[in-house]
Amino acid sequence: MLLKPLERLMLVMGGVMPATGNFSNLKLIREANEAFAFNPEEEARLAFTTPEGGGIRWADKVLVYSETGDLIRPLMTKDDLEAAEAEVAAGPEPMAIDEACPVKEIEIEDVVFKLIVKSLRKMDKEEKLTADHYSLCEKFFEEDAEKITH
Repeated sequence: MLLKPLERLMLVMGGVMPATGNFSNLKLIREANEAFAFNPEEEARLAFTTPEGGGIRWADKVLVYSETGDLIRPLMTKDDLEAAEAEVAAGPEPMAIDEACPVKEIEIEDVVFKLIVKSLRKMDKEEKLTADHYSLCEKFFEEDAEKITH
């Protein structure tokens, strides 16, 4: 399944993944959480921060060297992006603005998939979903419906 950074965060930190279960399921959940987690390169590009008011912020875009794709710096604000656009236009080094972390294809075991759907449906019933859960619900509920009908 293709997952955006926000969706991966919500699966790991958004109360979706069950914290309890039987031994077999807990092992699969741990493995899924590892797959959803961000590797060091993704973390450097996303540059996660925790603002004073709480929550998590990250960069949507990064400035990179065009030839190698190596990170120059994350672009956290509109001002950062505008400055980077000016740098790219001015040269002389070939630079580009890129997505900080593109969607990632992650294989999800059927058992874990069903646990996620069950958790999201429970959160839905209890009215505990937030706007950040929306795209996860769309993906998992739609795919769940397809699995049932095929």
